[in-house]
Amino acid sequence: MALIAFRHIGEFCILSIIEWVSSLHSRCRSAVVASMLVTFATLYVGIIVSGQIRENAVQRAASSAALYMDGFIAFHVQELATEQVLSPKVRDILERLLSPASMHRPVIAFRVWKGDTVVFSNERNLIGKSFGRTAARERAWQGQIGVEFDQLDGEDDEQVRSLQLPLLEVYAPVRQKGTDRIIALVETYEIGVELKRELLVNQLFAWIVVITVAFMVFVPLFSMARKIGELTHHRAQSEQQRRRIARANMKVSETNESYLRRIDSALQHGPVQNVTLALLKLDPVNWAFCDANGAVLPGAIQCMEDLEAIRDALSKTIRQMRAMTTDVVPPRVDDLSPGEALARAAREHHRQSGQRVDYDVDALPDQLPTPLKACLYRIALDGLKSTAGGTQSQSIRASAAEDSLTLEIIGGVGDGETPAKLARLRDRIEALGGTLGVDPTAAGQLSLIAEINLSDMGINGG
Repeated sequence: MALIAFRHIGEFCILSIIEWVSSLHSRCRSAVVASMLVTFATLYVGIIVSGQIRENAVQRAASSAALYMDGFIAFHVQELATEQVLSPKVRDILERLLSPASMHRPVIAFRVWKGDTVVFSNERNLIGKSFGRTAARERAWQGQIGVEFDQLDGEDDEQVRSLQLPLLEVYAPVRQKGTDRIIALVETYEIGVELKRELLVNQLFAWIVVITVAFMVFVPLFSMARKIGELTHHRAQSEQQRRRIARANMKVSETNESYLRRIDSALQHGPVQNVTLALLKLDPVNWAFCDANGAVLPGAIQCMEDLEAIRDALSKTIRQMRAMTTDVVPPRVDDLSPGEALARAAREHHRQSGQRVDYDVDALPDQLPTPLKACLYRIALDGLKSTAGGTQSQSIRASAAEDSLTLEIIGGVGDGETPAKLARLRDRIEALGGTLGVDPTAAGQLSLIAEINLSDMGINGG
């Protein structure tokens, strides 16, 4: 239950930290995250180094005690290879050898183990008793030096724990002479006040070094993180500014489209109708130069030629005005879907140039603002004109994914005016916040790929 509660508390703390970091201003969020990473890394390294210092110091002290036991004690307990107890003579020898005066170490207790039973100890009440194995004793029976420092938790440690002192517990395996068979364990307890003081000093020094290094890393890292935060903030501002410009260009385009439609309407209802009426009035004038039988009157031939020249000029004027308005304003653009506007551009280019145009414009939103549809129409028509040339057919492909619209135009090889046309086309697309890529195809044709971000203009592409 305690472990589960601790885990829940840890998860709550982590979520709280994440929520707090997320609520910070973007300019200081990077610095805070960098500071937390350096802090956690410092703690991790400090804990690892402190643990390693403790491990090395304890093992060094334990090795010294184990070396003494192997050199002076192992010889006298060889009888345990065949016996279950030690002889009185051996006990007296061990009593002297394991005393603090002989070992020159602050030993307060010792034991000799046969299996899990204490066969000899200066704590007489423990002789003959058996205890469950601890981790340190298990390591000793595996042939290693078993050691515990200031963490005595075995059933047999009750008496020495009552001293309330830091103690070093060492288990040294004793092998039968001439073999690797472990016949007994020799255990000693010694006061570790000096060892604990040494550990504290060394660990404190290690923490000072780790914190100093961390501080040396932290200062430039914090400065760099602050600069990254500022750059991120400036980038976000630039992105917002770019979107505002794209939307402003969209509004300007909408205004221009309104003017163009007005001009188209004015031309259709004004000059075009007047020129058409003038053409109709030329027929009665032309008939006036003929007699009742339809023969041309003498001296009227030159006048009729002049009238025919006027008729041709007026007809060309009508065609030019209609072509000009058709290039900039698709007919009834308000009623067209984006796909229909691009299909209209393909048909108009075919009408003007005679070049066959394939198009696939179905994967588009059902509707877009009128200015954007008019821009797509002109981009497609200008792109087809810019890449015209050669005998191969041209094609239009359009698709929309999320908030992005992609228009691909594959055409011929172009002509001498193609670079200038492409420059004007790129300016038109970039004014909407889009990009234009120009690449050759495997067949040697020109491929134009225009990408427009609809969200920049406040349009939902879905």
